[in-house]
Amino acid sequence: MMSNNFKEKIMKRIITFTLLISTLMLGCSTKAVSGQKLSEHYYSVISMQINNLNKFKEYRQKTKKLFQSAGGKILRDFDVVGAPKGPIQYGEVSRVSLVEFNSETGFKKLSKNPDYKKYQNLLNDAASNQKLMSGSTHKPYSAKSGELFILKISNYKKQDGQAQKVANGINQRLQKKYDFYNDTQFKISELEGLHRADDVGIFLYKKSSGQEKLYKDKNAMESIGKFNKTFLDGFVYLALRPIR
Repeated sequence: MMSNNFKEKIMKRIITFTLLISTLMLGCSTKAVSGQKLSEHYYSVISMQINNLNKFKEYRQKTKKLFQSAGGKILRDFDVVGAPKGPIQYGEVSRVSLVEFNSETGFKKLSKNPDYKKYQNLLNDAASNQKLMSGSTHKPYSAKSGELFILKISNYKKQDGQAQKVANGINQRLQKKYDFYNDTQFKISELEGLHRADDVGIFLYKKSSGQEKLYKDKNAMESIGKFNKTFLDGFVYLALRPIR
């Protein structure tokens, strides 16, 4: 059996490699992994530090029908792997959820429901450091157990579209070689718990065999470093494992 120290080293390497990969994908195309048609869907990305799992489960159970009545459903739940990485101070977080709504006003409808408000204290007792990012995007890829995802929040130095063009060029050169994908890129319309979020994306890394190859690719590493320094004013990454 592997020692705890060895497991920690392996996990740190996984997180390091995946964070580097997702940097390339800041502005890449919103083409879905499975080739499905692109259309606008509405989502809320919710992150939190769960302090009492039993109370959180109780909150989920009691609010399930309320989510449904607001046109919403829990599309994915993720465990957060390791601590957030990057200069944006994000705080402790253990869970990220992706909630799908059938309209742009879905989350507002839910949050203003008097019946839902009854359970806010239950959620606050169960979890801290709650953050919400709502917006529209194309239909995301269906997560599979064992895959690794990255939630990336980026703030641009300039809003002139140049960062996306450069990221697209890097992505086109390396995507097939290392098998990484832009899963969802959100047009943010509502933000809570963060001062700023110019760009919020979830990225998929399917094959672990590409991690070490990318790390050894000096040209790719130099491109990543130059991109971060040139275009980003702040960013944070969360490595995610799907749990449903």
